[in-house]
Formats: sequence, C-alpha cells, structure tokens
Amino acid sequence: MSTKIFINLPVKDLTASTGFFAGLGYTQHPQFSDANASCFVFSDDIHAMLLVEPFFQTFTPESIADATTSTGEIMAPGVDSREQVDELADKALALGAQQVKEPMEESCMCTAAASPIWTDTTGRSSGWPRTPSRGEYGSSTVGG
Repeated sequence: MSTKIFINLPVKDLTASTGFFAGLGYTQHPQFSDANASCFVFSDDIHAMLLVEPFFQTFTPESIADATTSTGEIMAPGVDSREQVDELADKALALGAQQVKEPMEESCMCTAAASPIWTDTTGRSSGWPRTPSRGEYGSSTVGG
C-alpha cells in the first residue's frame, strides 16, 4: 500500500518560498496551491506544503517555532550521488539560503545543510547515503 505524505511547513513569505523550491528544481502542484499554500512534489508520494503562517496556524493550537532562534524541522531529501548533494546545496545558496553548518560525512551518509535567509522555515539539508561496510558512496538506501 502506498501512502502519500504531505509535509506542512509554515512560511512568512509564500512568494519567496515558492521561488526557492522552484529554483531547486521541484515541481509545483497547482491543484494544492493557492494564496495560502504552495505545494511542491518531491516524489509521487511525498509533497511539501508551504503554508502561510495564519493558514498553518488553523491546523494546530501550538505556536509556530521562531526559525530565527530555534529549529522546528529538518528536511533532508535524498539524492543519487555526492555530486548531487553539492549541486543541491550550491543551488540553495545561490537562491539566498545561508549555510548553517559545514558539510558532514558520517559513516552512512554525507550532508550539506542550508537555511533560507528569509527565515520562513528552518533547516534544509540534502543527503546521499553511502554503504558503510565499504566506506564509499553507494546506493540510495542506508546500508544498501
């Protein structure tokens, strides 16, 4: 059974956030986009819903995290190669994101982290899992 996942992210500036995700190469889904929301397709089953803060607030009684002082979420789309990690991070930085930490290489993945500077949402990182047993970059699944 396939389950669709819609990741809901509060944003202050829908236009800037939409431009950021479009600039990274993701496709906007017009059926789920309007003045309050912009939906981006990551895969057939995973979508990011950018919701203006007042609309996001209708889904929860909790306060929205202040992205200038805290981390409310970290999104890490997987890509197919180390080069694609670097390319995605470079695109994010060119679109106005800020590098929030140095790229990391762990035993099972490498990541590059960036955050949009307009502080709509918190961390974005891209990662590419590698095969730990070989100590080299490998398949797109951890340990695969």
